[in-house]
Amino acid sequence: MDGLVEWAAEEFGAAQLKDQRRPVRLVQMAAMAAENPSGRVTQVFASSADREGAFRFLENRLIDDAAVAAPMFAATARRCAHVGELVVAIDQSAVSIVDKRACKGLGRTGTVTQHSSRRGFEVMSALAVLPNGQSAGLLAQQWHLRGDERTRVLHHDDRPIEERESDLWRLCMQAMVKVLAETAPSCRPWVQMDRGADISHVLLAASKLDIDFTVRSSSNRCVQPLGYAHDEVRLARVLGVATLVIPDSHAAAGKSRARPLKFAVRARRLPIRLKDSQGRRIGTLPLTIVHIREMRTGGADPIEWYLLTNRCVATLDEALKVVSNYRCRWKIEEFHLAWKSGVCDVESSQLRSAPAFRRWATILAAVATRAERLKFASRHTPDLPATSELSRDEIDAAILLSRTSKFKRGDNLTLEQAIELTALVGSYTGRTSSGGPPGAKVIARGLAKVAVAVSVIEMLRKSSG
Repeated sequence: MDGLVEWAAEEFGAAQLKDQRRPVRLVQMAAMAAENPSGRVTQVFASSADREGAFRFLENRLIDDAAVAAPMFAATARRCAHVGELVVAIDQSAVSIVDKRACKGLGRTGTVTQHSSRRGFEVMSALAVLPNGQSAGLLAQQWHLRGDERTRVLHHDDRPIEERESDLWRLCMQAMVKVLAETAPSCRPWVQMDRGADISHVLLAASKLDIDFTVRSSSNRCVQPLGYAHDEVRLARVLGVATLVIPDSHAAAGKSRARPLKFAVRARRLPIRLKDSQGRRIGTLPLTIVHIREMRTGGADPIEWYLLTNRCVATLDEALKVVSNYRCRWKIEEFHLAWKSGVCDVESSQLRSAPAFRRWATILAAVATRAERLKFASRHTPDLPATSELSRDEIDAAILLSRTSKFKRGDNLTLEQAIELTALVGSYTGRTSSGGPPGAKVIARGLAKVAVAVSVIEMLRKSSG
């Protein structure tokens, strides 16, 4: 538990919550949530005193939600301070809980035609990804409550940009730039956004910030003086052929990504016309389009991407760097899974008000990014000593609970060995039957059981001392 308290203090200890007792409570809650993650407060806190303290904190109207999250964003920026060029994946996701009577102050999720008992927030998140591919944590989040009215069609939306949900992209980028400028000024972000961000005012806002950005194109935009972007880049010479593995979520339904595929790579810089929601021209923005197309001779349609970026691209290596960094965007999908329904299962929450749910979800967001970092470390730096991420008691508890004959208490394990034993405690069935290394959810289940054993070890140590 001591290691988790240190982690929680790094994430939330600097929170400015007016009353000095509140940051202490926040750190305790985060450490306990990391020890036994769950969307339900009653499952995280074992004692009635801890549960009562948690509910009082979450329901306290005097606590500023932004002040709870701010130290978490700053802690992520500190972890990235040594990086010159930082990939930042930004994406939106709905976070919802059961609210059958619509009495919790939450907003609509899904479409107006979906009669769901679930309501919640739309959340735009900015996730920092280190050069080795590991998630460093969140740099910004923007929360939005949808009304119950029908969502306006983009081309008929005459509201000011600041009143539209799509403005969350701009707000999240600005908040991310601000925290990096304050805490990691030498770090230059390269933002990665999916097709939902291919909106003129979002592209224009990104171009005005001191950042690099890549957006996956969703439409064949007009270019100056006449023509269309996708058509023009397909006429460009092929820079080369590359072998790539595309994440499943980026492929068409039914296409397997079990093997690498060959792609022809092109790039061309073009003056992209920007239009407002009424179709009126609002300017021209020079952008490079990196185009990759699967070299398929027959059968299903080939996989094809058009990536818009403000970076200049002249060589195959430069084009592949754009593609490689965009593929890091998948990290935020893994975070969403761990946060919403995986490790933290925040959507199982039964809290009764929107502010309480938002504060609890913020705490669990930090827990989810920690779980993803632990999973990554066990897979990509397996030979690190286990003590780099786990306490001695946690390692010994995993050895005992897994009933392994390979190790005994006190042995020096690698991180990979310790995590696999922990996952076995969490009902992991092994690499042969499961088809791969343990995931964040089964690791978290194992850590929860290990935590109980660690508490017993600590009590025995105190009683014998």
